[in-house]
Amino acid sequence: MRNKNKKTKIVATLGPSINSKSKLKKVLDEGVNVLRINFSHAIHDDVKNTINLIRDLNSTYHYNAAILADLQGPKIRIGKVKDDYTVKKGDIISFKTGDQFIADKNEFYMSYSNFAKDVKVGEKILIDDGKLIFEVTRTDKKNTVHAKSIL
Repeated sequence: MRNKNKKTKIVATLGPSINSKSKLKKVLDEGVNVLRINFSHAIHDDVKNTINLIRDLNSTYHYNAAILADLQGPKIRIGKVKDDYTVKKGDIISFKTGDQFIADKNEFYMSYSNFAKDVKVGEKILIDDGKLIFEVTRTDKKNTVHAKSIL
């Protein structure tokens, strides 16, 4: 029987290498007692299945594994970009929703369909975890946002 009052926690982040009942059981047998789910790239059905697996293992084998939900949430994604495409400071870029396309010239596909409705002039758009920063200069409130590269 495991000590359920153990103060030290060992956290394992779940991903493709730990995605089955047998692999989850193995990490729990090794002493992991917190299983982290990263919601940045999560698919709802996969998360639901993983949580059910953890609960089943807890119940069947009397583990006391906690579930840690990293709630950054899904990020809004831009579409594919041509390999030789470079953004320079001061460039004006259009972010467009609708049919997906490969970025060319100064247009990026944006995965979030309400993007143009939700942003406001002056707000910042961070791409690649902040490596590129744009400031919204205009939105048509339908499907296109214009922004200036500031970094």
